[in-house]
Amino acid sequence: MDMEKKCIDALVEVNRSAYDSWRNLMARQAEVFQETMKAIAVEVNDESVAGRRDEIARQGFEKAIANMRQLVEASTESQKQTLEILRRRFEDGMASMRTRDGSA
Repeated sequence: MDMEKKCIDALVEVNRSAYDSWRNLMARQAEVFQETMKAIAVEVNDESVAGRRDEIARQGFEKAIANMRQLVEASTESQKQTLEILRRRFEDGMASMRTRDGSA
């Protein structure tokens, strides 16, 4: 019974971790979108940039790539945390089974 409770607790922890990571990722994507839209609005209304449109486009592209890299890194870290929770639970379960079988 205790082993089943530990498994359920591990699943709850994994789900909580996944949900928190998803929520943080969505919040960051919304922030990136808002920042980008504000920057575009400012530049569209600035008539002095007419000769620098290529440079502005390049900078925008580089910023978008940097933001995407940041989001990928955050997602990767989240997945590592989730896998660590599962790994710990698996190891605990195996140790518990070895103890019960008398092979500890």
